[in-house]
Amino acid sequence: MTARIVLAVRESQYIEPLLHYLHHSEYGEMLRITAFSRLDAFMEFMTGDELPDAVAGDPAFIEAWLVEGRSTVPWAVLSEGGELPNGRDLAGGKAYCQVSGTTVAVGSDSPAE
Repeated sequence: MTARIVLAVRESQYIEPLLHYLHHSEYGEMLRITAFSRLDAFMEFMTGDELPDAVAGDPAFIEAWLVEGRSTVPWAVLSEGGELPNGRDLAGGKAYCQVSGTTVAVGSDSPAE
């Protein structure tokens, strides 16, 4: 089974190396990554019929998407230095971890299974 993951980051130079790494790793056949560096394209995709299995992105992307109310997909906020927009905890008290200097806030508004 292939997991469909969306990556939404402003810095487009991070997308290609990450995709290259994943496609050539042991996870290459298990993941289908769709990446966005423009908020409008990300928002358009996320309002479509084909929702991903998970979303990881910069705070601005995740916050804009959560405001739209279609947050039934598990998500992760990527933020350097641990700062989230407007000092808000987008994960609503969910788990946080540090990955190479980037804080990841993981959350989901979907019911627990």
